Amino acid sequence: MFFKSMLLLICVVNGQLTNTTSKNTPTPHVPQASQPQLLENHSPEVALLAQQFLMHLLRKDWERMFDVAAFPFWLESKAYSSFEDLHEAWEKQLSQKHLEDYEIRGIEVLTVAQMKERFGPPPARLNKLLSNRDTYWFAVANVSGRAVVLLIQPPTERSSFKVVAFHD
Repeated sequence: MFFKSMLLLICVVNGQLTNTTSKNTPTPHVPQASQPQLLENHSPEVALLAQQFLMHLLRKDWERMFDVAAFPFWLESKAYSSFEDLHEAWEKQLSQKHLEDYEIRGIEVLTVAQMKERFGPPPARLNKLLSNRDTYWFAVANVSGRAVVLLIQPPTERSSFKVVAFHD
């Protein structure tokens, strides 16, 4: 319920996730109003990373997608520690989907605190993933009318922002 209702609520409350990105014009929409100071400098970067990840996913460009991901990577509620295992899981999940028919319509970036405030506590199956990750960001994307949620880890000394989880 938590993630499935997010897209509808975001669209209704903000009115800002309507067809802002298409297959041919990959420009994410990132609302700037009322975001904490922490996000003001990074929100566009996080949205761009989320958009790149999703575009690579929709094209099944695994190598480029995994370039912007970090391991362990959480797909739904399961952690994958290797490229090979995650690749196999994606292939299995997407084998019957016609990804060329999907489009990224918008992306909103939120902190963990903003997600909890707006949508309530996360489902129990995600508590382990979210523990001790208050400095992470959520990128909530509208992919052809369906909510897709990415968890983005902040940059470290050795890497830039990375996608560490996917949930739809």
